[in-house]
Amino acid sequence: MGRRLLVIASSFPRHGEDLAGHFVGHWCRSLVDRGAEVDVLCWHGPGACSRQVQPGLRVRFIRYAWPGAEHLFFGAGAPENLTEHPLRAWLAVPAVAVMVAAALDACRRRSYDAVIGHWLVPGGLIARWVAEVMKLDSAVVGHSGGVHVLGALPEVIGRAIARRVCRGATSVPTEPLRKRLVALSGSEDIEVAPMGYAPSPMSVEPKLPKPGGSDRLRVGFLGRLVPIKGLETVLRAVERLRQSQRPVTLDVVGTGPRRGRWEAMAGETVHFVGAKYGLEKWHYLHRWDALVVPSKKGAKGRHEGLPVSLLEGASVGAVPLVSGVPGVEKWLARPTRQLIGDGDVDGWCRALGWIDGLDRGESTALRARTMQQVAPLAWPSYARWWQQWIGGRVTSPSSRTS
Repeated sequence: MGRRLLVIASSFPRHGEDLAGHFVGHWCRSLVDRGAEVDVLCWHGPGACSRQVQPGLRVRFIRYAWPGAEHLFFGAGAPENLTEHPLRAWLAVPAVAVMVAAALDACRRRSYDAVIGHWLVPGGLIARWVAEVMKLDSAVVGHSGGVHVLGALPEVIGRAIARRVCRGATSVPTEPLRKRLVALSGSEDIEVAPMGYAPSPMSVEPKLPKPGGSDRLRVGFLGRLVPIKGLETVLRAVERLRQSQRPVTLDVVGTGPRRGRWEAMAGETVHFVGAKYGLEKWHYLHRWDALVVPSKKGAKGRHEGLPVSLLEGASVGAVPLVSGVPGVEKWLARPTRQLIGDGDVDGWCRALGWIDGLDRGESTALRARTMQQVAPLAWPSYARWWQQWIGGRVTSPSSRTS
Protein backbone atom coordinates (compact mmCIF):
# COMPACT_ATOMS: atom_id res chain seq x y z
CA MET A 1 0.00 0.00 0.00
CA GLY A 2 2.75 2.41 0.98
CA ARG A 3 0.29 5.12 2.10
CA ARG A 4 0.60 7.26 5.19
CA LEU A 5 -2.66 7.53 7.09
CA LEU A 6 -3.69 9.75 9.96
CA VAL A 7 -6.50 8.08 11.93
CA ILE A 8 -8.71 9.98 14.39
CA ALA A 9 -10.56 7.64 16.76
CA SER A 10 -12.72 7.90 19.87
CA SER A 11 -11.13 4.84 21.44
CA PHE A 12 -8.06 2.71 20.88
CA PRO A 13 -6.40 0.08 23.09
CA ARG A 14 -4.59 1.91 25.89
CA HIS A 15 -2.32 -1.06 26.49
CA GLY A 16 -1.73 -4.49 25.00
CA GLU A 17 -4.70 -6.19 26.69
CA ASP A 18 -7.21 -3.35 26.57
CA LEU A 19 -10.55 -4.20 24.91
CA ALA A 20 -11.51 -0.55 24.35
CA GLY A 21 -11.42 0.10 20.62
CA HIS A 22 -9.69 -3.22 19.98
CA PHE A 23 -11.44 -3.52 16.60
CA VAL A 24 -9.89 -0.18 15.57
CA GLY A 25 -6.53 -1.51 16.71
CA HIS A 26 -6.89 -4.64 14.56
CA TRP A 27 -8.07 -2.53 11.63
CA CYS A 28 -4.96 -0.35 11.85
CA ARG A 29 -2.56 -3.26 12.38
CA SER A 30 -3.97 -5.11 9.40
CA LEU A 31 -3.38 -2.13 7.12
CA VAL A 32 0.16 -1.70 8.48
CA ASP A 33 0.81 -5.37 7.73
CA ARG A 34 -0.11 -4.57 4.12
CA GLY A 35 2.44 -1.77 3.89
CA ALA A 36 0.70 1.31 5.26
CA GLU A 37 2.09 3.68 7.87
CA VAL A 38 -0.56 4.67 10.39
CA ASP A 39 -0.54 7.37 13.04
CA VAL A 40 -3.52 7.32 15.42
CA LEU A 41 -4.79 10.28 17.40
CA CYS A 42 -7.19 9.25 20.16
CA TRP A 43 -8.71 11.13 23.06
CA HIS A 44 -7.07 10.45 26.39
CA GLY A 45 -8.61 8.20 29.02
CA PRO A 46 -7.66 6.49 32.28
CA GLY A 47 -4.50 4.44 31.83
CA ALA A 48 -3.79 5.69 28.30
CA CYS A 49 -0.17 5.66 27.18
CA SER A 50 1.09 7.06 23.87
CA ARG A 51 3.42 4.58 22.22
CA GLN A 52 4.61 2.81 19.10
CA VAL A 53 2.32 -0.20 18.86
CA GLN A 54 4.45 -1.86 16.22
CA PRO A 55 6.75 -0.66 13.41
CA GLY A 56 4.60 1.60 11.24
CA LEU A 57 1.83 2.09 13.83
CA ARG A 58 1.93 4.80 16.49
CA VAL A 59 -0.81 6.08 18.79
CA ARG A 60 -0.91 9.40 20.63
CA PHE A 61 -3.57 10.06 23.25
CA ILE A 62 -4.71 13.67 23.38
CA ARG A 63 -5.66 15.24 26.71
CA TYR A 64 -8.82 17.35 26.69
CA ALA A 65 -9.54 17.95 30.40
CA TRP A 66 -7.84 17.89 33.78
CA PRO A 67 -6.66 14.50 35.13
CA GLY A 68 -9.55 12.52 36.52
CA ALA A 69 -12.18 14.26 34.36
CA GLU A 70 -11.49 12.54 31.04
CA HIS A 71 -14.43 10.13 31.15
CA LEU A 72 -16.23 10.95 27.91
CA PHE A 73 -15.02 8.20 25.59
CA PHE A 74 -13.70 5.22 27.57
CA GLY A 75 -15.35 3.02 30.19
CA ALA A 76 -18.91 2.13 29.16
CA GLY A 77 -18.52 4.07 25.89
CA ALA A 78 -19.49 7.62 24.90
CA PRO A 79 -23.26 7.00 24.34
CA GLU A 80 -23.63 5.22 27.69
CA ASN A 81 -21.44 7.78 29.46
CA LEU A 82 -23.62 10.62 28.20
CA THR A 83 -26.82 8.78 29.09
CA GLU A 84 -25.64 8.23 32.66
CA HIS A 85 -23.96 11.64 33.01
CA PRO A 86 -25.51 14.18 30.58
CA LEU A 87 -23.33 17.03 31.85
CA ARG A 88 -20.32 15.30 30.35
CA ALA A 89 -21.53 16.60 26.98
CA TRP A 90 -19.74 19.84 27.83
CA LEU A 91 -16.45 17.95 27.58
CA ALA A 92 -17.09 17.61 23.82
CA VAL A 93 -16.17 21.28 23.30
CA PRO A 94 -12.56 21.07 24.55
CA ALA A 95 -12.27 17.52 23.16
CA VAL A 96 -13.04 18.67 19.62
CA ALA A 97 -10.86 21.78 19.92
CA VAL A 98 -7.73 19.96 21.08
CA MET A 99 -8.18 17.16 18.54
CA VAL A 100 -8.51 19.59 15.64
CA ALA A 101 -5.33 21.34 16.80
CA ALA A 102 -3.47 18.04 17.22
CA ALA A 103 -4.55 16.76 13.79
CA LEU A 104 -3.55 19.97 12.02
CA ASP A 105 -0.20 19.95 13.81
CA ALA A 106 0.38 16.31 12.83
CA CYS A 107 -0.36 17.10 9.18
CA ARG A 108 2.08 20.00 9.22
CA ARG A 109 4.82 17.88 10.77
CA ARG A 110 4.36 14.84 8.54
CA SER A 111 3.14 14.22 5.01
CA TYR A 112 -0.03 12.09 4.95
CA ASP A 113 -1.97 10.73 2.01
CA ALA A 114 -5.33 10.61 3.79
CA VAL A 115 -7.10 11.38 7.05
CA ILE A 116 -9.46 8.67 8.34
CA GLY A 117 -12.13 9.25 10.96
CA HIS A 118 -13.42 6.32 13.02
CA TRP A 119 -16.97 7.01 14.23
CA LEU A 120 -19.05 9.56 12.34
CA VAL A 121 -18.86 12.05 15.20
CA PRO A 122 -16.72 13.55 16.39
CA GLY A 123 -13.85 11.73 14.63
CA GLY A 124 -15.40 11.67 11.17
CA LEU A 125 -16.43 15.30 11.24
CA ILE A 126 -12.94 16.36 12.36
CA ALA A 127 -11.28 14.17 9.71
CA ARG A 128 -13.32 15.77 6.91
CA TRP A 129 -12.53 19.30 8.05
CA VAL A 130 -8.82 18.69 8.60
CA ALA A 131 -8.46 16.90 5.26
CA GLU A 132 -10.19 19.78 3.50
CA VAL A 133 -7.92 22.38 5.10
CA MET A 134 -4.79 20.36 4.35
CA LYS A 135 -6.00 19.32 0.87
CA LEU A 136 -5.84 15.58 1.61
CA ASP A 137 -8.06 12.63 0.85
CA SER A 138 -10.39 11.51 3.63
CA ALA A 139 -12.64 8.60 4.56
CA VAL A 140 -14.99 7.96 7.46
CA VAL A 141 -15.45 4.53 9.02
CA GLY A 142 -18.81 4.68 10.74
CA HIS A 143 -20.03 2.59 13.66
CA SER A 144 -23.51 2.24 15.08
CA GLY A 145 -23.06 4.79 17.88
CA GLY A 146 -22.38 7.67 15.50
CA VAL A 147 -25.46 7.00 13.39
CA HIS A 148 -27.69 7.05 16.46
CA VAL A 149 -26.03 10.17 17.89
CA LEU A 150 -26.81 12.04 14.67
CA GLY A 151 -30.37 10.74 14.69
CA ALA A 152 -30.87 11.91 18.27
CA LEU A 153 -29.81 15.51 17.58
CA PRO A 154 -32.36 18.16 16.59
CA GLU A 155 -33.27 17.35 12.99
CA VAL A 156 -31.77 20.46 11.40
CA ILE A 157 -28.45 19.97 13.22
CA GLY A 158 -28.30 16.18 12.72
CA ARG A 159 -28.96 16.43 9.00
CA ALA A 160 -26.43 19.22 8.51
CA ILE A 161 -23.68 17.26 10.26
CA ALA A 162 -24.60 14.04 8.44
CA ARG A 163 -24.37 15.78 5.06
CA ARG A 164 -20.95 17.15 5.98
CA VAL A 165 -19.60 13.85 7.30
CA CYS A 166 -20.87 11.83 4.34
CA ARG A 167 -19.31 14.12 1.75
CA GLY A 168 -16.85 11.47 0.61
CA ALA A 169 -16.05 7.81 1.20
CA THR A 170 -18.14 6.60 4.16
CA SER A 171 -18.88 3.16 5.55
CA VAL A 172 -21.18 1.66 8.19
CA PRO A 173 -21.31 -1.96 9.41
CA THR A 174 -24.86 -3.01 8.42
CA GLU A 175 -27.53 -2.28 5.83
CA PRO A 176 -30.09 -0.95 8.38
CA LEU A 177 -27.50 1.57 9.61
CA ARG A 178 -26.80 2.54 6.01
CA LYS A 179 -30.49 3.24 5.38
CA ARG A 180 -30.70 5.44 8.47
CA LEU A 181 -27.60 7.40 7.47
CA VAL A 182 -28.80 7.78 3.87
CA ALA A 183 -32.06 9.22 5.19
CA LEU A 184 -30.15 11.68 7.37
CA SER A 185 -27.48 12.74 4.88
CA GLY A 186 -29.22 12.41 1.53
CA SER A 187 -26.11 10.63 0.24
CA GLU A 188 -26.47 7.24 -1.45
CA ASP A 189 -22.68 6.80 -1.59
CA ILE A 190 -22.44 5.02 1.76
CA GLU A 191 -21.07 1.51 1.85
CA VAL A 192 -21.78 -1.48 4.07
CA ALA A 193 -18.51 -2.70 5.54
CA PRO A 194 -18.37 -4.34 9.00
CA MET A 195 -15.30 -4.38 11.16
CA GLY A 196 -13.39 -7.64 10.88
CA TYR A 197 -12.10 -9.96 13.56
CA ALA A 198 -8.68 -11.35 14.42
CA PRO A 199 -8.63 -15.15 14.09
CA SER A 200 -8.05 -17.25 17.17
CA PRO A 201 -4.37 -17.86 17.97
CA MET A 202 -5.42 -21.38 19.02
CA SER A 203 -6.22 -24.17 16.59
CA VAL A 204 -9.91 -24.89 16.25
CA GLU A 205 -10.24 -28.39 17.65
CA PRO A 206 -13.30 -30.53 16.85
CA LYS A 207 -15.83 -30.33 19.66
CA LEU A 208 -17.58 -33.47 20.78
CA PRO A 209 -21.24 -32.68 20.20
CA LYS A 210 -23.70 -33.94 22.77
CA PRO A 211 -25.74 -37.02 21.80
CA GLY A 212 -29.32 -35.78 22.12
CA GLY A 213 -28.57 -33.21 24.83
CA SER A 214 -27.31 -35.63 27.47
CA ASP A 215 -24.62 -33.22 28.72
CA ARG A 216 -24.97 -29.69 29.98
CA LEU A 217 -25.09 -27.00 27.31
CA ARG A 218 -22.14 -24.58 27.52
CA VAL A 219 -22.87 -21.02 26.40
CA GLY A 220 -21.18 -17.69 26.93
CA PHE A 221 -21.51 -13.92 26.74
CA LEU A 222 -18.59 -11.67 25.76
CA GLY A 223 -18.82 -7.89 25.99
CA ARG A 224 -19.30 -4.79 28.09
CA LEU A 225 -21.86 -5.08 30.86
CA VAL A 226 -23.97 -2.07 29.88
CA PRO A 227 -27.75 -1.73 29.44
CA ILE A 228 -27.86 -2.09 25.64
CA LYS A 229 -26.39 -5.60 25.95
CA GLY A 230 -29.65 -6.84 27.46
CA LEU A 231 -28.10 -9.67 29.47
CA GLU A 232 -30.99 -9.78 31.96
CA THR A 233 -33.20 -11.55 29.38
CA VAL A 234 -30.77 -14.44 28.98
CA LEU A 235 -30.28 -14.69 32.74
CA ARG A 236 -34.04 -15.23 33.13
CA ALA A 237 -34.07 -17.82 30.33
CA VAL A 238 -31.13 -19.75 31.80
CA GLU A 239 -32.79 -19.83 35.23
CA ARG A 240 -36.07 -21.00 33.73
CA LEU A 241 -34.29 -23.86 31.95
CA ARG A 242 -32.50 -24.81 35.16
CA GLN A 243 -35.78 -25.01 37.04
CA SER A 244 -37.20 -27.21 34.29
CA GLN A 245 -34.29 -29.65 34.72
CA ARG A 246 -32.51 -28.54 31.52
CA PRO A 247 -29.52 -26.76 33.06
CA VAL A 248 -27.38 -24.46 30.96
CA THR A 249 -23.94 -23.23 32.03
CA LEU A 250 -23.48 -19.54 31.16
CA ASP A 251 -20.08 -17.82 31.40
CA VAL A 252 -20.25 -14.02 31.43
CA VAL A 253 -16.94 -12.59 30.20
CA GLY A 254 -16.67 -8.83 30.58
CA THR A 255 -17.11 -6.00 33.00
CA GLY A 256 -19.09 -2.79 33.26
CA PRO A 257 -21.52 -0.78 35.36
CA ARG A 258 -24.30 -3.39 35.22
CA ARG A 259 -22.22 -6.24 36.60
CA GLY A 260 -23.44 -5.94 40.19
CA ARG A 261 -27.11 -5.79 39.25
CA TRP A 262 -26.92 -8.69 36.80
CA GLU A 263 -24.77 -10.83 39.05
CA ALA A 264 -27.32 -10.43 41.84
CA MET A 265 -30.12 -11.82 39.64
CA ALA A 266 -28.07 -14.71 38.20
CA GLY A 267 -28.78 -18.33 39.06
CA GLU A 268 -26.29 -20.94 40.24
CA THR A 269 -25.27 -22.06 36.73
CA VAL A 270 -24.16 -18.54 35.72
CA HIS A 271 -20.54 -17.52 36.29
CA PHE A 272 -19.34 -13.91 36.06
CA VAL A 273 -15.61 -14.20 35.39
CA GLY A 274 -14.69 -10.58 34.60
CA ALA A 275 -12.80 -9.27 31.60
CA LYS A 276 -10.50 -11.74 29.89
CA TYR A 277 -7.75 -10.98 27.39
CA GLY A 278 -5.62 -12.79 24.85
CA LEU A 279 -5.46 -16.56 25.18
CA GLU A 280 -7.71 -16.53 28.24
CA LYS A 281 -10.51 -14.97 26.23
CA TRP A 282 -10.07 -17.47 23.42
CA HIS A 283 -10.09 -20.41 25.85
CA TYR A 284 -13.62 -19.38 26.82
CA LEU A 285 -14.76 -18.89 23.21
CA HIS A 286 -13.46 -22.32 22.24
CA ARG A 287 -15.33 -24.10 25.04
CA TRP A 288 -18.78 -22.68 24.26
CA ASP A 289 -21.47 -24.39 22.19
CA ALA A 290 -23.23 -21.06 21.65
CA LEU A 291 -22.54 -17.36 22.10
CA VAL A 292 -25.45 -15.26 23.40
CA VAL A 293 -25.83 -11.72 22.02
CA PRO A 294 -29.03 -10.51 23.75
CA SER A 295 -28.80 -6.87 22.70
CA LYS A 296 -31.87 -4.69 22.85
CA LYS A 297 -32.93 -1.55 21.06
CA GLY A 298 -32.71 1.62 23.07
CA ALA A 299 -34.39 5.00 22.98
CA LYS A 300 -35.19 6.36 19.50
CA GLY A 301 -34.33 3.02 17.89
CA ARG A 302 -30.70 2.93 18.91
CA HIS A 303 -29.17 -0.50 18.35
CA GLU A 304 -25.80 -2.15 18.00
CA GLY A 305 -23.97 -2.64 14.74
CA LEU A 306 -22.20 -5.95 14.16
CA PRO A 307 -20.42 -6.88 17.43
CA VAL A 308 -16.90 -8.16 16.86
CA SER A 309 -17.47 -10.62 19.72
CA LEU A 310 -20.17 -12.27 17.59
CA LEU A 311 -17.67 -12.78 14.77
CA GLU A 312 -14.98 -14.06 17.11
CA GLY A 313 -17.29 -16.63 18.66
CA ALA A 314 -18.65 -17.75 15.30
CA SER A 315 -15.13 -18.11 13.93
CA VAL A 316 -14.45 -20.98 16.35
CA GLY A 317 -17.88 -22.58 16.08
CA ALA A 318 -19.72 -21.01 19.02
CA VAL A 319 -23.13 -20.59 17.37
CA PRO A 320 -24.41 -17.00 17.85
CA LEU A 321 -27.91 -16.55 19.26
CA VAL A 322 -28.87 -12.93 18.68
CA SER A 323 -31.47 -10.29 19.45
CA GLY A 324 -31.61 -6.57 18.80
CA VAL A 325 -28.95 -6.41 16.04
CA PRO A 326 -30.68 -5.57 12.73
CA GLY A 327 -28.78 -6.61 9.62
CA VAL A 328 -26.92 -9.50 11.24
CA GLU A 329 -28.80 -12.17 9.26
CA LYS A 330 -26.24 -12.56 6.49
CA TRP A 331 -23.57 -13.66 8.98
CA LEU A 332 -25.66 -16.42 10.59
CA ALA A 333 -25.89 -20.05 9.47
CA ARG A 334 -29.57 -20.49 10.43
CA PRO A 335 -31.03 -17.01 10.94
CA THR A 336 -34.60 -18.24 11.46
CA ARG A 337 -33.43 -20.25 14.48
CA GLN A 338 -30.69 -17.91 15.72
CA LEU A 339 -32.64 -14.64 15.84
CA ILE A 340 -34.75 -13.93 18.94
CA GLY A 341 -37.03 -11.00 19.69
CA ASP A 342 -35.88 -8.28 22.08
CA GLY A 343 -36.64 -9.27 25.66
CA ASP A 344 -38.32 -12.55 24.60
CA VAL A 345 -37.49 -14.96 27.44
CA ASP A 346 -39.58 -17.75 25.86
CA GLY A 347 -37.73 -17.24 22.58
CA TRP A 348 -34.38 -17.53 24.33
CA CYS A 349 -35.51 -20.74 26.02
CA ARG A 350 -36.50 -22.18 22.64
CA ALA A 351 -33.23 -21.14 20.99
CA LEU A 352 -31.08 -22.59 23.77
CA GLY A 353 -33.19 -25.75 23.74
CA TRP A 354 -32.69 -26.07 19.99
CA ILE A 355 -28.89 -25.96 20.35
CA ASP A 356 -29.05 -28.40 23.25
CA GLY A 357 -31.15 -30.89 21.30
CA LEU A 358 -28.98 -31.16 18.19
CA ASP A 359 -27.53 -34.59 17.48
CA ARG A 360 -23.86 -35.08 16.58
CA GLY A 361 -24.28 -34.69 12.84
CA GLU A 362 -26.51 -31.62 13.11
CA SER A 363 -24.20 -29.95 15.61
CA THR A 364 -21.10 -30.60 13.52
CA ALA A 365 -22.73 -29.27 10.35
CA LEU A 366 -24.06 -26.15 12.10
CA ARG A 367 -20.68 -25.41 13.63
CA ALA A 368 -18.92 -25.76 10.25
CA ARG A 369 -21.46 -23.52 8.54
CA THR A 370 -21.13 -20.95 11.34
CA MET A 371 -17.36 -20.70 10.87
CA GLN A 372 -17.71 -20.54 7.08
CA GLN A 373 -20.28 -17.75 7.25
CA VAL A 374 -17.98 -15.23 8.96
CA ALA A 375 -14.71 -16.30 7.32
CA PRO A 376 -14.72 -13.41 4.76
CA LEU A 377 -14.35 -10.90 7.61
CA ALA A 378 -11.17 -12.36 9.10
CA TRP A 379 -8.09 -10.18 9.36
CA PRO A 380 -5.62 -9.99 7.74
CA SER A 381 -7.24 -11.12 4.45
CA TYR A 382 -10.16 -8.70 4.91
CA ALA A 383 -7.64 -5.83 5.08
CA ARG A 384 -7.09 -6.14 1.33
CA TRP A 385 -10.59 -4.85 0.71
CA TRP A 386 -10.10 -1.89 3.10
CA GLN A 387 -6.76 -1.16 1.46
CA GLN A 388 -8.44 -0.85 -1.92
CA TRP A 389 -11.36 1.19 -0.56
CA ILE A 390 -9.12 3.73 1.14
CA GLY A 391 -7.06 3.95 -2.02
CA GLY A 392 -10.18 4.82 -4.02
CA ARG A 393 -9.99 1.77 -6.27
CA VAL A 394 -13.17 0.09 -5.07
CA THR A 395 -16.51 1.53 -6.18
CA SER A 396 -18.76 -1.00 -4.43
CA PRO A 397 -17.29 -2.11 -1.11
CA SER A 398 -20.58 -3.75 -0.11
CA SER A 399 -19.95 -6.44 -2.74
CA ARG A 400 -16.97 -7.58 -0.67
CA THR A 401 -19.21 -8.42 2.27
CA SER A 402 -22.10 -10.00 0.42
